[in-house]
Amino acid sequence: MLVNFVMAVFSSVDQSSTQTETGTTVGVKSKLAQIEFDKNSGRIEKLTLLNDKVKSYLNAIATTGNPFTFYFDVQPLEDTPIGGHSIDAREFQSRQFNFENEDQSVLKITSSIEKNGVELESTLKVEVVESGAFDLTLSLTNASASKQVVMADFPSLSGITLSDDLATDLSVYMRYAGASGTPAWQDRVNRYGGHWTFQFDIVYNQQNNRSLGYMILDKDWGSKSFHRKTTGAMKVLHLPSVELESGQMYTWPTARLMIVDGSWKVIAREYGNWVRSKFDIPTQPRWYQETNDFRSLHLPDWGGHIGSTKFETSTEFRLAYFDHFLRHGYLTGETMVQEVHGWRNWGPDKGIDPTGNRADLGGNEKMRTGIKKAQSVGRKVNSYFGASTGIYDVVETNKPREYFELMHKDGSYFKAYPFEEHHPRFGFRQATMCPGLNSWRQWIIHATTNLIEHGFDGFRLDEQPFDLDCFNPDHHHENPYNGPQRVAELMRTTRETMNRINPEIIIMSEWGTDYQVPYINSVMIHSHTGFAVTPARVAFPELYWLPHYPLGAFECALNGWMTQNDGACTLGEAINRAPDMPWPNRERFANLDNHGPITKWRRLRSQFPKALVHGQTSDIDPYCPEDNFWRGTLFRSKHYDLLVGGYPDGTMQLPKLQKIKLDRLSSDITTGYEIDAYTLEKKAVEIERKATNIFVAVKSGFSVVLLPKSSCPPKVEATVSKGIITLNLFAPWREDLIKKEFKAWIEIPGFELVGSPEISIPSVVEFKKTPATEEPGKYYFIIRGSQTLPYRGWFDIE
Repeated sequence: MLVNFVMAVFSSVDQSSTQTETGTTVGVKSKLAQIEFDKNSGRIEKLTLLNDKVKSYLNAIATTGNPFTFYFDVQPLEDTPIGGHSIDAREFQSRQFNFENEDQSVLKITSSIEKNGVELESTLKVEVVESGAFDLTLSLTNASASKQVVMADFPSLSGITLSDDLATDLSVYMRYAGASGTPAWQDRVNRYGGHWTFQFDIVYNQQNNRSLGYMILDKDWGSKSFHRKTTGAMKVLHLPSVELESGQMYTWPTARLMIVDGSWKVIAREYGNWVRSKFDIPTQPRWYQETNDFRSLHLPDWGGHIGSTKFETSTEFRLAYFDHFLRHGYLTGETMVQEVHGWRNWGPDKGIDPTGNRADLGGNEKMRTGIKKAQSVGRKVNSYFGASTGIYDVVETNKPREYFELMHKDGSYFKAYPFEEHHPRFGFRQATMCPGLNSWRQWIIHATTNLIEHGFDGFRLDEQPFDLDCFNPDHHHENPYNGPQRVAELMRTTRETMNRINPEIIIMSEWGTDYQVPYINSVMIHSHTGFAVTPARVAFPELYWLPHYPLGAFECALNGWMTQNDGACTLGEAINRAPDMPWPNRERFANLDNHGPITKWRRLRSQFPKALVHGQTSDIDPYCPEDNFWRGTLFRSKHYDLLVGGYPDGTMQLPKLQKIKLDRLSSDITTGYEIDAYTLEKKAVEIERKATNIFVAVKSGFSVVLLPKSSCPPKVEATVSKGIITLNLFAPWREDLIKKEFKAWIEIPGFELVGSPEISIPSVVEFKKTPATEEPGKYYFIIRGSQTLPYRGWFDIE
């Protein structure tokens, strides 16, 4: 058997790379790091930063891998190779070293071994890329006379040394949107596409600022599982096993190995950059950039629909419901995007057809009327769609439930819900559909296209990704483990169909995974992620993460997210959904009201989208040296930075003025303004700059601190009274400009504007009601333009 290890490039070559060689090692050096290999075996001997005088990130007592382990004649059992035998890099004997390319950015190591009657020859090719990382690609050619069955751990790293105490090492745990701050060295096995949602793994130590991670550059989203061990080892096992005939070659996806003297965020951003280099991520429509919020509405008579009488409502109310959709769906809250909850709750007449709306709610015509009324006052309407649980006999007739369902390896069927219990009227006709089943994909296309024809602005594919393994023989999957690829294909097909209708249609999913990123606009987040910005937000800020009911305003603020809840904290049941996530001082939440005090986070967030929605965050999160319960995030943008933080438990005022330490700040920022998230009151704050530290003093229990650069446009301030909007500017950092007028455009959806929409601020704007805005409730206006920060204001019509 001939084994070739080839390092391929997926980013620019590092022009500053050089070769290194000692009496016992050979390696390559990037602008940031150096990797060295043992001349005898070809295994990784050292992995060091050029400015790091401590020691290698991989120490001498490594036991396996570095960088690979092969398994022969094995089968995976719960993501673990069973039977057969293994061979890793330390068992090889090196034969030849040579450098390729004029810039010496490529090192090739050829090695061989004879074991268990199989002779192997390997070639390890290491390439340095512009980011300072090292790209590794593993190829295997069977030079034996007989067929070989092989699996690979690649990369496989052991002896990882970030500090002198493994217990102080932390990690990025990529479950759902991910969380930082989780213990690094626990026995973990997580299937990519199951409870592991991105193709990277990162460990780090905050005390000495060392981070190590790798990412799998697999644009086909192949199946794999991520492992960590208590001994300081981590690896990726690729699934399934590969059968190689004599002379046949197989290549595993490239792994990019990266070490950083700094934050784990650098590695997460590198992965996001790679995905962008391979896929065109959807451009968000302007209206979604301005709103990017989300609220879910359950239509009435849920209990009656499932066979209960507890929540029955009158026939008269149900028939009138869509006539009053605007009132019930929007005008009771400051929400721009409303989701009408889906067909299991309301949609099909008698629960049969997701493309038809219930006759007892007025049918399709009442739905269209309700949507148009909402849109006439500037709101957007999305639809729920159950994209995993379906009524199978409308997808294909004359097929049993078992034909459609995801099947485990043991032959049992995966059931997302106890159908008959949840939906006694029609649950016996439901199945947990396999996303790789073509008839189900086509049904989703048919049904969602119909929703758009009703007038919806978009839809959420609920329950996706349900991308588990599927061994159903009726589905003829070439690789039963490849759930991520099947879901990605479902999303791609849906996106392409919607683009042909209208590229501004919004597609939303549940949970969030990297293989959905090229095809969707936003994700509904269910579970708490800890009080730090999530890795998903760091890697893909252009994908909107829109939390559902469990997340409160404070946690959302730390991620720049909008929330359905105006309460500062919303723990409740959801704390049990993610038990592995970091929760500091959890006991402080024990006696809280579930929602905490009401905030005005929505109004604050709409004024700073360049930072909160589209901006990146500081590498090191801000913190309070004297109070470890304070949590915060520093968002960056071109014209200003924004510090968001406070106490997670809903405390409205800090016990004393607290100094918050910041990670770097432009010298162009000389002052700041703290805006209380509960009252919107603002006050100037001082910036204290010392030789190596920067501090900002805050007082509010939950606030935003605007840190403007000299180029920052003025902030708009507004009051509304009896059809009059009075607009003024706040910009004490630009006193030379405050006396000038700034051009902007105003829009008041559903109302008649008296005068031109082009205005100069300061200004007084008059507006009148129209038939579309006779309903009492909450309405809004929006200020656009490049000369001021954006502004969305809300007012009540009685």
